[in-house]
Amino acid sequence: MDRRPDRSLSVAEAKNRLRATTEEVLPSGYVRRHPYAVLALAFATGFIFGKSPDSRGLITRALLRSL
Repeated sequence: MDRRPDRSLSVAEAKNRLRATTEEVLPSGYVRRHPYAVLALAFATGFIFGKSPDSRGLITRALLRSL
């Protein structure tokens, strides 16, 4: 954990620190840091689901139920 700062943070500093921490925690932050790994994973997942007739039907039924 971070150690306590020697002085209190100003409002602007606290906002910037909170935004930076939020960026690291959200999935979008991971995507920004590792775009090629995420793209490869998405491609592989799409390829696997696209080749399997069972999963295609499962996804289609789930999408139709959600509408």
